[in-house]
Amino acid sequence: MSKKIYLILIIIISVASVAGYLSYNKIDTGEDSLRTACLTSGGEVATSSCCTSVSDFPNQCNVGACACSPQESHKVKVCDCGEGRCFDGKECTKRNESSESNFEEKGYLVKYGQEKNWALNYEEPGKPALVVTLKFNEESKCDLAHGNKPCLEFESYGEVGNRIKVIGTQKEEVVIVDKLIYIK
Repeated sequence: MSKKIYLILIIIISVASVAGYLSYNKIDTGEDSLRTACLTSGGEVATSSCCTSVSDFPNQCNVGACACSPQESHKVKVCDCGEGRCFDGKECTKRNESSESNFEEKGYLVKYGQEKNWALNYEEPGKPALVVTLKFNEESKCDLAHGNKPCLEFESYGEVGNRIKVIGTQKEEVVIVDKLIYIK
């Protein structure tokens, strides 16, 4: 064989060796360390529908990462830390009490806009016909006369015009729902 063929073979073997080494010793993309941080701090790996800009193991102690509409969401790995705890991007920690609900109103379930957003129509003295958009995340609970279940398990939250009570955190005209309760 000629020297050119030996040189080509050496290059091919070298490239294959480097590729095999890198594939065998996977380069840490950060996901493995976040997964480990979740598990060692008492959490369990789960999946959830989060905003398209969010990658695996987001900070779930702040409201927003997983509160987008279904059209603007995708499945990612999350750390489920259990009741009263959240994953802050480093570990499972006690949920911040300052993020407690600041909204509790009774009213009527409505849909509005081109995207047919779910909303609550309610009244306050001197301010009739107020409307807030309802946003649901993996922690939102719904009691639609069938028991307390995660809201994301439901395709519909009832019929337009149903009387409901909403407890959650309001930011401008949007309420991140902690609990939605059907009222007979």
